[in-house]
Amino acid sequence: MSASINQESAILLPAGTGHVGKAEARRWWVLFVFSYAAGLQGLLWMTYSSVPEQSQAYLGTGSSSLDFMLSEGPIAYVLVLLPCTWLLSKPGGLRIAVVASCVMCLFASVFRTVPVWLPPAFRSAHAGPLMWFLYIAQFVNAAAAPPTQAAPSLLSQTWFSVEQRTTATAIARVSNAGGRAVGFFLGPAIVHAASDVPKLLYAEIAMSAVLVACALASPPSGPRVPPSRSASAFLKSSERTADVETKALSTSGPRSFALSIASMLRDYWSLLCQPTRFAALVVAFGLQMGMYGAWSGVLPLVLSSQVSAYEAALLGFVNTVAGIVGGVVSGWLAGLPRFAAHLKATMVSLAFGAAIAFGVLAVMLKPFSLLGAVPYWLVAVVCSLAGLLRGGLDPLAFELGAELAFPTPPGTAAGALTMASHLTMIARFSPFHRRRSSSGR
Repeated sequence: MSASINQESAILLPAGTGHVGKAEARRWWVLFVFSYAAGLQGLLWMTYSSVPEQSQAYLGTGSSSLDFMLSEGPIAYVLVLLPCTWLLSKPGGLRIAVVASCVMCLFASVFRTVPVWLPPAFRSAHAGPLMWFLYIAQFVNAAAAPPTQAAPSLLSQTWFSVEQRTTATAIARVSNAGGRAVGFFLGPAIVHAASDVPKLLYAEIAMSAVLVACALASPPSGPRVPPSRSASAFLKSSERTADVETKALSTSGPRSFALSIASMLRDYWSLLCQPTRFAALVVAFGLQMGMYGAWSGVLPLVLSSQVSAYEAALLGFVNTVAGIVGGVVSGWLAGLPRFAAHLKATMVSLAFGAAIAFGVLAVMLKPFSLLGAVPYWLVAVVCSLAGLLRGGLDPLAFELGAELAFPTPPGTAAGALTMASHLTMIARFSPFHRRRSSSGR
């Protein structure tokens, strides 16, 4: 990644940090389960917006309800992030958080099908109140996101050697986007009419059940011996903190938890409210990732009046898959010494190129259409290029954030990055923004 990560700087991590062992083969199963959970959560988030016209007809509602269900994602994320970050900082917290996330996805996928089991006449007569089953389910699914979106760096640090860490972080980070990429085609492939919406819901229940089975069969929360000195240092630090909090809990009860949260808030304050490089990274990442996340969620709905449903799904798919490829490739390259020495220049180049590509894409489509009639294949190429360049930023930002925030736990650093992006999404989905957008058309 960079010299201080790849070489495990002796200044930050002295030789007495602890015994280091070889990375275990089962780390790949852990990464698979983690990535499956992240991908499925992203898939469930955009279930209804992947087939907007059929969903509106089946639910008897308008696009505002679909927008609200999308906006629940960042709102729930912000509310749950702090206790999730606290859990991730504890020994064994990573596995507990991921298993809980998987169970929440299964609950959400089942709970939102309750209206499907009711008679059609009853469902039509009570369409408004029954929407609350969907709202609650989508909120629970959104609350399942922090354990996977805030923990890629922690997962790679816990299970992988230094040489493989950036690649593991990249795979874990882009998995949520992979779930959304599947959603762009899974929905249209199953749902051809409004009556087909339950088929999609049942398919996602099956995928959620498989995920829970895989999570329960996953290994313990960490390897027998930490695979790196930084992993050993974090383990010892979390164990010492847990011992102190256990003793405090026996005497002060809930006050101990409140003190822990207050300590985390101080960490966030010291990281974000001072003119540091980490704070600048959080602002830059939050703005670009938040706007992109909101854009990708509403893409099928936005393009529904310009291209066919298949073409809209294809644009979303190629953009998301290109982002996944960009993230994995950049994560792999960042682990090579030649590229690690030029990390800042690489991130600036990727951000600049992505901004140009998205700008060109914007003037190609309505309401601007400044280039006149543009072939669909050219729009797809530019959309893919934009996704490729933007996707390459994600793993680099997470690994750089973990380095800049050290010795703050990786989960806390990643939480700050994702908090910024989800606050941007909340602003994008807000009624005020929607009114301004509507008045501009």
